[in-house]
Amino acid sequence: MKGKIKEQQHYVWRHYLESWIVDGDKKKRLWCYEKHRVFGGNPSLRPHKKINRDKYFYEIKSLNRDEIEYFIRLCTPPIYQEMMRCYIEQQQGHIKIADPVNWVKDCLAKQFGDYDNIPKELLNQANDISNKVNEHIKNTFENEHEKIEKNALKYKWLDKLRSGCSDFFCLDDERYLFLQFVLTQHFRTEISRETFSTTHRGRLDSPKSIALLSENQIDPQKVNTNNLTNYFTMLYSLCIAEILYKSKANLTLNINETNVPFITSDHPVVGWKGPIREAPGGTFYYPISPDTAIIINCKNKPNKILVCEQEVDVYNQAIFDLAHKNVFSDTANILEKYIPKSNQGIAEIKHPVANSHERGRSGGH
Repeated sequence: MKGKIKEQQHYVWRHYLESWIVDGDKKKRLWCYEKHRVFGGNPSLRPHKKINRDKYFYEIKSLNRDEIEYFIRLCTPPIYQEMMRCYIEQQQGHIKIADPVNWVKDCLAKQFGDYDNIPKELLNQANDISNKVNEHIKNTFENEHEKIEKNALKYKWLDKLRSGCSDFFCLDDERYLFLQFVLTQHFRTEISRETFSTTHRGRLDSPKSIALLSENQIDPQKVNTNNLTNYFTMLYSLCIAEILYKSKANLTLNINETNVPFITSDHPVVGWKGPIREAPGGTFYYPISPDTAIIINCKNKPNKILVCEQEVDVYNQAIFDLAHKNVFSDTANILEKYIPKSNQGIAEIKHPVANSHERGRSGGH
């Protein structure tokens, strides 16, 4: 039986995007602005199920010895090295099985003269093993992300936040799982993976890295950082979620009652630049709906604040500027508002809540 291989794999959760679906649109579309069409492009309506995805986006890549040792010895904190090594070896085992299975099928074809002449029972058995191996190679990391998304559905985190409730963040077990969910949404995206690959490719050529590579007998010419992006996503999400959890991170609900809605993008969780980065684990902004967003960091902030239009603009501009390809809203003209600034390049982002104080609802406008 043919395995259920998931060809189109999403890097932004479809359920998350439903908050930006245009009211009354039976096709469940949202307004999308494609950043590569900055000169003359206009927002268009796009079905939320057919965006932010790519063919076999999370497919397991075959790793050589140098790639594995580079990731484990030079990129992974010691406390996680044994766990990550075991995990990588487990995933690589399925790739090692794939070649012998294909070799057996080729041998059978030679023995019987052609694939069409192989007895049906033998061919079905070989194909069944081949499909199961291929399914694992293609689906494993997609399935891992689905498990994390199922936690979000099970605990109804997004629904609670949209209704203005963040009490679940006070529960130890849920707080850690939620942090893992948020950090995964940040690190799983296309632009995060490209950043991982580019950054580490550059580090391979630095004098400090060259010495470490030589010490660990790693040939930098044999390290393709693109092959490691799934593991970088997993490692960074795990490490930073744990840092925020142990540092007793705070979640601040940002309630937006202005005429300017929050927007989102194909990189929906934004890590802030600027002085706020001194907080352990960093600071992360995540729009939950057009009228609700959250900020997570280790600063002592109020649990809920009412944001003004100026603050919404700063957040939206950050989402727009740091998006990879697509920006989304339930209103087309809101996206057009931020297009001119994007042509000026990404500026240093100042955190609008860093010095703000809790305001009453009447004081946010």
